[in-house]
Amino acid sequence: MKKLTALLCASALIMVLPATPALADGAVITPDGICGGFVPNEDGSAGDFLLGEISLSNSTKSGNLNITCKFDVPEELVPPRTRKASDFICGFPDGSITTDSRMIVTSGGSGSLSCKKRG
Repeated sequence: MKKLTALLCASALIMVLPATPALADGAVITPDGICGGFVPNEDGSAGDFLLGEISLSNSTKSGNLNITCKFDVPEELVPPRTRKASDFICGFPDGSITTDSRMIVTSGGSGSLSCKKRG
């Protein structure tokens, strides 16, 4: 059942992310802990879509929120060298957004997304 839920969320992310102008070149984190990120292009713009999971979530009483997601990048999407992007729109599970964001994908096939917002 958990795999089915993840698959449905992934499908929803694939449909919502490109269709939403504010998030078309960004990332999104769902309430179920699934993250939608991307392989940065050489110029730092958003490239191929990736799905990952939250690896760290930290919130404070003052409303600050820091979420980090990890991605296993499919072999066909692994770049020849590390690629980075920053300051793109990142959507949180509560519907809020931030541009305090960073996406890194390495030539070893791992990816990391960090999104931070201040309360």
